[in-house]
Amino acid sequence: MMRPIVFALIAGVLFGAGLAVSGMADPQRVRGFLDLFGAWDPTLAFVMGGALIPMALAWRIQKRMPSPMAAERFALPTARDLDPRLIGGAALFGIGWGVAGLCPGPAIADLVIAPIPAALFVAAMLAGMILHRLLPAAPAKHPPWRHPMSETQSPVGLPRLNAPAPNFAAKTTHGDRSLADYKGRWLVLFSHPSDFTPVCTTEFIAFAGVAAELRTKNCELLGLSIDSIFSHIAWTRNIAEKFGVEIPFPIIEDLKMDVARAYGMIHEGASDTSAVRATFIIDPEGVLRAMLYYPMSNGRSIPEIVRLVTAMQTSDANGVATPAGWQPGDDAIVSPPKTVDAANAREGEGFKYTDWYFSTRPIAA
Repeated sequence: MMRPIVFALIAGVLFGAGLAVSGMADPQRVRGFLDLFGAWDPTLAFVMGGALIPMALAWRIQKRMPSPMAAERFALPTARDLDPRLIGGAALFGIGWGVAGLCPGPAIADLVIAPIPAALFVAAMLAGMILHRLLPAAPAKHPPWRHPMSETQSPVGLPRLNAPAPNFAAKTTHGDRSLADYKGRWLVLFSHPSDFTPVCTTEFIAFAGVAAELRTKNCELLGLSIDSIFSHIAWTRNIAEKFGVEIPFPIIEDLKMDVARAYGMIHEGASDTSAVRATFIIDPEGVLRAMLYYPMSNGRSIPEIVRLVTAMQTSDANGVATPAGWQPGDDAIVSPPKTVDAANAREGEGFKYTDWYFSTRPIAA
């Protein structure tokens, strides 16, 4: 992976090489670094070696690889992109090479066999190392298309409650399915990390056990994992063979992770290539009403998902809220009054009254 510092190092090396070649080409005329600005040959060598060649190399790479990833890796360096410690080391490396070349000698090979050039070279490199230690590190810069948390992580895009659920069209074990196919029905869309895994197997057996009950509530099940149709079929056949349980609902093949990413099922902190245990409850109008996330290591409570579907249907049908742990047949919470007059009148309205803001009433089964 090429970074801007690579170009700084190239510039330093070629800058020094240009000076060294100029000094050996005409050692009588080039006596010091000040001659760089008065002699045409050394000046040309400096410009070509220290500036034009690395810039041309960077431009060529950018032209051949214009993607955002390439732009990040091969971008032309700017002052704020480069670590000053490394720039100092590269510059002093080039100066050391240049001074060595300006010393009398017939070839660059003198750098390793002549004591004075070798000493100058080593001194410059040591000075660069000291500079690297002394100067503070430059703050990290992040291109606008990358998230600042790291170079490998990106934020997880989550759908929003009470907003339209992300649309999808996908292949499943029961044929093609889309969100539109479930219009007019409730849908429990759930993801699992992988086929042929023990926790997921227990979840599928449990979901199969409540599929008929959910269907009486006008609710369908739809599974998903980043596995192929063939893997899904083989796994469900294995569940039927080994556990005696038929899986009655379809499972999405999401090899490209289109549905998983749209619903925020991929969490890079957990896995880059597997969906977490996510559950989405979508109402008959295609509105996302609830989301549940479980870690890879722990299976879901399937009865809780059934309870939640029943509770939301009860709330929609009766205009009430349900308390913690509510079960069918329990009292539901009446919406609190919104004015002073309504609060004063609440006690006499026939509800099970505790206080003006807390009243309950029974719900017919």
